[in-house]
Amino acid sequence: MEIYLLGGDERMLYAGKVLADAGHTVFADGYDIKKLPDRIRPVTLTGKIDGILFLGVPLTKDGVTLFAPNADRDILLSTIRDLVGNGTRIFCAGAKERLQKLTDPLSITDLFTDEELLTANAELTAEALLGLLIREVPCAMKGAAIGVGGYGRIGKALVRLLSAVDAEPIVFARNRRVLEDLRQCGLSAFEPEAFSEPASRLVAFVNTVPVQIWDEARLGALPTDCVLVEAASSPYGFDKYAADKRGLRLISAGGLPGRYSPKSAGEELAKALLKALEGGGYDV
Repeated sequence: MEIYLLGGDERMLYAGKVLADAGHTVFADGYDIKKLPDRIRPVTLTGKIDGILFLGVPLTKDGVTLFAPNADRDILLSTIRDLVGNGTRIFCAGAKERLQKLTDPLSITDLFTDEELLTANAELTAEALLGLLIREVPCAMKGAAIGVGGYGRIGKALVRLLSAVDAEPIVFARNRRVLEDLRQCGLSAFEPEAFSEPASRLVAFVNTVPVQIWDEARLGALPTDCVLVEAASSPYGFDKYAADKRGLRLISAGGLPGRYSPKSAGEELAKALLKALEGGGYDV
């Protein structure tokens, strides 16, 4: 089967290599030709595609052009509409609603509905977050009080890693059952409304919830040398204006798998695509 990679970062090239090794013919548009693996063929897409269009992660950062940091030109999102025909299958990771506005009613598969991929991505994100904390926090992780906002996939994976290096993760979540389970496991856990109680001890605080919970009143309880790490997507969890006003350093930590572990992240994307092809009635 012919698979066309369009946009994205280095993750997609590692994904393309796995797909080529699986026997597919892989083309790529929007990348540095010099960095393409041997079995991935460069192409400039201009006409209808009879095959799979595999779009990069993230799809876009500005809402107008594809995210393609190594492309030799800007690629408009609207280009996708010109590429798809009756024989085109689109695969993306987390951008299905935006794509449906461009291509509806064509077939679009969002790989971020795959639980295995989401879990793997969360684990890679947490590993990168730990590395970032080690680099940016001016004290050892052992014994360090690290706040974790939210206890979803990324929060769980990060708490596990922080515990493994003898840090002291302090979780903030709204689900009371989750909080009680954490406490029974010997972990510190609080509702956001009780933030001020442990806040003065934090050397860093990682947010994973895409809801602006951490406002001026709550951030005011943190030490001024506490490092804030924003790991959530828009609209984010930290009030940036309030953080600046307080003098807190805020680090944007979006897209960490692509920045810290593109090979592993790309291979997981390819595995999810291959699984979707095998289970979705496609001709592989």
